[in-house]
Amino acid sequence: MLTGTVERRSSHHDRFKTELTMRFEKKNREMITAQITTINAQGIQFHLPWGVDLAGDSERLETVFNLPLIGQIRVSGEIHQLRLGIDTDLNRVVYYEIRFLNLSPEQWNYIYDYSKGKNRSEWNSPLPETAFHQERKDFRIAVQIPADFFRNGKAPVSGMVEDLSYGGIKATVPEEFSEAEEVKVTIHHAELTIELKGICVWCRSSLEERDSDQALIGVSFQSLDSDNFTKLRSLLFHAIQ
Repeated sequence: MLTGTVERRSSHHDRFKTELTMRFEKKNREMITAQITTINAQGIQFHLPWGVDLAGDSERLETVFNLPLIGQIRVSGEIHQLRLGIDTDLNRVVYYEIRFLNLSPEQWNYIYDYSKGKNRSEWNSPLPETAFHQERKDFRIAVQIPADFFRNGKAPVSGMVEDLSYGGIKATVPEEFSEAEEVKVTIHHAELTIELKGICVWCRSSLEERDSDQALIGVSFQSLDSDNFTKLRSLLFHAIQ
């Protein structure tokens, strides 16, 4: 079976910049190294130079993450060729995707922190002060999905989720929220209902920007249990189809 090992390399010039590569190994074959372009709970996207023979479409592989202190995590997946393209150096490349088949929410939490270049002491810790006023940088999908928002000591309000990711949401609501305020979000889509706990990390009044009486908020999820992780993953897959 083809094995792909994800490796993290911090830049010597910028200690806040982290690069992820993937090293592919298979018996009796030369090792291949690829640059990862995207990693999220659905899978990994990367590219290889034109002409490099990696694997057949839908071939199974095992993705290996060697995490500090946690140890090794192995995730089964399928590899798919997406498209041909040109990289930033104008070289012809082939873009691939690995679709995870058995990733748990607990594993994703560890992989996410590792991918972002965090130290072990920062993993699963409360949001730092620097998280506020900032928009999310993770993979997200534009949507238009109704949701209800609940806060301690305040009446529930209904709003519209405008983008969605495993890390949080951006939404329009009929009133301003306070930064660092705890929020429970109930998302409704078809027969699916997802209840998620999060923190409002930023809020902007829409009066000036949109000429309306709504506010725009960013909510970062605090945690995902197994049930909500599965529902959210299903919703994201549906949104990108």
